Amino acid sequence: MTPGSDMLTLMQQLELQLLHTDFRNNTAALEQLLAPDFVEVAPSGHPTSRAEVIHWLLQKDPADRWQLSDWHVSELAADVRLVRYHALRSVPASASKGASHVSLWRLDRATERWQLHFHQSTKWTT
Repeated sequence: MTPGSDMLTLMQQLELQLLHTDFRNNTAALEQLLAPDFVEVAPSGHPTSRAEVIHWLLQKDPADRWQLSDWHVSELAADVRLVRYHALRSVPASASKGASHVSLWRLDRATERWQLHFHQSTKWTT
């Protein structure tokens, strides 16, 4: 496996971990994944706070699943990655065409863990 594919695999694992993990019994793991200054831009274009995203992740049905595809990972700096992908909710099935997602991950040098600092999703309408 090349270093680039290693990074792609790691970023895919982190994104899937956020969406598919039931954090209700392990909020500490969720707190570690989201940086203290994390912010999200919702499909509506409005900013969503870290607290709102944590609330959503803790309240969502743990059986919900998404199919993620069209991955692109760019190294912006040695400790910063820009991740782009398409997400389509598969369980429960949705009539939606999915959404384009962009995430900004940064390696916390103190803990040697990747943390999500920014996320934005844009729904596909056509």
